[in-house]
Amino acid sequence: MPRLALLVPVLMVGALLQSGVAAGDAIGVAPTRLLDTREGRGAPVGRLQPGTTLTLAVSAAAAAGATAVSLNLTGTDATAAGFVTAWPCGQPKPATSILNVTPGQIVANLAMVGLGTGAVCLASSVPVHLVADLMGWFLGSTDFRGAAPTRLVDTRSPVARLRAGEERRISVAAGAGFTAAARAVALNVTVVSPSADGFVTVYPCGPRPLASTVNFRAGEIVPNFTVVPLSGSDVCAYSLVATDLVVDSFGWSNDAAGLHVLSPARLLDTRDGTGWGGGAAGPATNVELRVAGLAGVPLNAGAVLMTVTATGGRADGYVTVWPCDQPRPLASILNLRSGLLRSNLSFVPLSSAGGAVCLWATTVDGSKVDLVADAVGWAPGGPDRASGNPPPGTGGPGGGMPLLSRALPVYASSTAAG
Repeated sequence: MPRLALLVPVLMVGALLQSGVAAGDAIGVAPTRLLDTREGRGAPVGRLQPGTTLTLAVSAAAAAGATAVSLNLTGTDATAAGFVTAWPCGQPKPATSILNVTPGQIVANLAMVGLGTGAVCLASSVPVHLVADLMGWFLGSTDFRGAAPTRLVDTRSPVARLRAGEERRISVAAGAGFTAAARAVALNVTVVSPSADGFVTVYPCGPRPLASTVNFRAGEIVPNFTVVPLSGSDVCAYSLVATDLVVDSFGWSNDAAGLHVLSPARLLDTRDGTGWGGGAAGPATNVELRVAGLAGVPLNAGAVLMTVTATGGRADGYVTVWPCDQPRPLASILNLRSGLLRSNLSFVPLSSAGGAVCLWATTVDGSKVDLVADAVGWAPGGPDRASGNPPPGTGGPGGGMPLLSRALPVYASSTAAG
């Protein structure tokens, strides 16, 4: 596997102080690499082995008094199919997963994890290299409270597989840390062995939004992290095709201060011109996406929480997301491989004047990639902005349907799901 798709130069830690954006109690920062086991950054050189726990210190967040952190976790060079678990250090290791890894693939997933004893703990069921980029942190108890990861749903046991076109109501009240004040829940949603290519959408029960949470090929195991407003103590999940589903809770928001959670709403689809009229993304183009004032994100937002999906790629590569008024960081939010259909959550500060984020995709052969972005939340802290017109090349909110794709070979078996 070529390393271009993941091994991009790391950021200096000083970027935290230069580009951190205070947004109430939610702090978004330029992606900053904390861990890379391939080169001995944050841990000794070598794959994380089964039966061991890696303690990842997040000193900048701990020094700021953070109670939870946002990390982009990437698994690569796994020697077998398996899964990775993340949890607040100082608490028992949970029976949950955050990444599902397979030999020959690079898999990324954002996680919002409680910061126990100033660190996040990581473990793996198989030997695998891990990379972690810090995306931000949360200070208070009303924006986001990380909790011990709790398995809420596993349709494999007892057998209760979702049918094609089914909407299923899921109670989240059993999750650790749930209180009557909770208005939104952070979930890791894993699709296991779907019958065909398709998507799953998780949303507050009611009208189903034209957005997607997890996109996948037939037979895969694909996780994606999201934050969803509650309907009472429930959320709803819809699947286009028959599939098993595993859902783990990671924490809660009261939706009252630093983090405001939205029903998913489409901001960008380069396939049909939603949010960007310049076509598919490539290394010669920055996709400038206006966010402030669109899809439920207010004009004075300081940061956006959005799901980014790449589709149609023909080669290895990666996607980067950052505030448009800052230099492009040397980090990635998605890692690409020919034929894969992947999504990941991102927590990104908005540019001060334009209220925009930029997206950039590169591949080893220079081929272009279509990008889709759905807003799922925002944090305050931005300046007062005029509504005006979006920046050149961008458009308003769209209603494009979730991703569909042609069939590809099966890459993983259900035995590897955490």
